[in-house]
Amino acid sequence: MVHQVEPSGDWRVLVVDDNVDVATSLSGLLQLMGCKTVVAFGSVMACRIAQLFKPNVVIIDFALAGEDGCSVLRLLLACEPTMTHALRICISGRPDPDLRARCLEAGFDHFMAKPLAGPLLGQLLAPALPPPS
Repeated sequence: MVHQVEPSGDWRVLVVDDNVDVATSLSGLLQLMGCKTVVAFGSVMACRIAQLFKPNVVIIDFALAGEDGCSVLRLLLACEPTMTHALRICISGRPDPDLRARCLEAGFDHFMAKPLAGPLLGQLLAPALPPPS
């Protein structure tokens, strides 16, 4: 089920990825799209940030060091109740249909293969992004 996020001028996106280059590049792209972003490099950091930042959107890499994106999502949902209303996107370097199905069953709204295509990401987020100024 895709979560409908109400349009707002204050879009907060939490990016969870253990690859610093990927995380900062994605964060920069999202900022160009009008989002406020914060990056976390693991589940514990993501949980603490989510409690303070209250993201509208969370983008989680599936293959984090020592954990997978599904377990990170479960932790986020447990530690921050507002995450149940956030748009949840899993990204992975493996465009595997079985992995996609597993991620969607775990509660992600979308599954995207790396490298991320900016236009596709924009289409997913378009209903939720603030209008261009």
